[in-house]
Amino acid sequence: MNSIGLQLSVFFLTMLSTKHSTLKVYRRRENKINMTNNKFIPNLEQLHKVIKELPEAASVIDSTYTSTVFVNEKAQAINFTKKKIQRGSQTVERWIYEGKFLIREQDQENLAN
Repeated sequence: MNSIGLQLSVFFLTMLSTKHSTLKVYRRRENKINMTNNKFIPNLEQLHKVIKELPEAASVIDSTYTSTVFVNEKAQAINFTKKKIQRGSQTVERWIYEGKFLIREQDQENLAN
């Protein structure tokens, strides 16, 4: 390989590695953004609200469903997964919430009444 070919090879390898490392930084930033969004923990009242609005699991083609609640004018997602369960001799589809939820003192008081 002549000198010009070697210089071009080095140039392209440098460009590829720069592009690759830039992509890694972008992915890290994207993951940080997703992590901050994942810190939302709905309270019991918010869960009750979105549960009332859930469509029948059998009527939805997708295996997941995302409902949105607004907290301080910011949209927060609450995700549900569709699971098949055995109910007697039948298999039915139901929504499962697999996250955590916050129990406030007022939630406890409402249950006591």
